[in-house]
Amino acid sequence: MQGIKQKKHFPLMTVSKYLHFYNPELFPIYDNKMIWETVLNGRFKGDYREFCERERIPRHIACGEGTAKWLVYYMLLASDLLSIAHENFMQVFGDWLGEQPGTELPKRKFNPVTLYARAFEYTLVGAAKAF
Repeated sequence: MQGIKQKKHFPLMTVSKYLHFYNPELFPIYDNKMIWETVLNGRFKGDYREFCERERIPRHIACGEGTAKWLVYYMLLASDLLSIAHENFMQVFGDWLGEQPGTELPKRKFNPVTLYARAFEYTLVGAAKAF
């Protein structure tokens, strides 16, 4: 992937987008401006630091170094947060997604209730912008 987008560090955004479209149920998209600056190092900085300490994530990785290891921890954060969501969270998300213009869910080959990574992204970004 480093050959697709040349840069100093691991091409985290490029890799996350590729993986997300390969399997949107599992892989969230990482965008430095939105996820790192607005969410993890912004509105939810304390929650993210607490998660990093609890999971014993090495500081150089937790600080958003932009490595493949960090992407794994980011997915672990998503899993951790979704695991404590309300039992109907994914059903509500799937219903909401189906109401959005242009989604045309009946034509899609996936079940929107299984789009965990997408639900995580939308909820995290939406919550950060709402506060």
